[in-house]
Formats: sequence, structure tokens, C-alpha cells
Amino acid sequence: MQACTTWAEVVCQKNAACIPPVDPNCMSTQLASCLDDGQQGGPTCVPTAASAIDGCAAKFPATTCSDYCTTSTSGKICLAPCIWLC
Repeated sequence: MQACTTWAEVVCQKNAACIPPVDPNCMSTQLASCLDDGQQGGPTCVPTAASAIDGCAAKFPATTCSDYCTTSTSGKICLAPCIWLC
């Protein structure tokens, strides 16, 4: 839960800076998404996901929007991938 809260805070900060407008529901949406993704891999995935977040969430505030987002023919995709590593 703490790792997902950290991840959601970072994602919401980057989203507000890189792809405004600010989503008033960002924290609750991202937190729910993080918890859901971490649990999909089963109980053994949760510690791995939390460790992954701890290892990479601190790096995101320093990244530029171009590092955080990729633009393709289908549009701009911005994400902090920590949680999906397991």
C-alpha cells in the first residue's frame, strides 16, 4: 500500500506537469490501478512490485516529459512502468 501510494503520487505529479489538465481523481484512480496490477500476479508478485516501485519511483520527478512520455501514431502515452515489472 505504501509503495503504491508513492507510485501514485509520482504519476500524478508527472501527469499534471506533462499532460495537463490535472485530474482531480488522479490519486484514487492510480492507487486503485497500482493495487490491482500488483495483485494480478498473485501473492508472490506483491513484494516484487513494491520493491520495483521503491527502486524506480524516486527517479521519475527528475525525468523530463519526453522521457516520461512517448508519442506514436496513436497519440501520446505517458506512464511510470514500475508496477508492471513482475
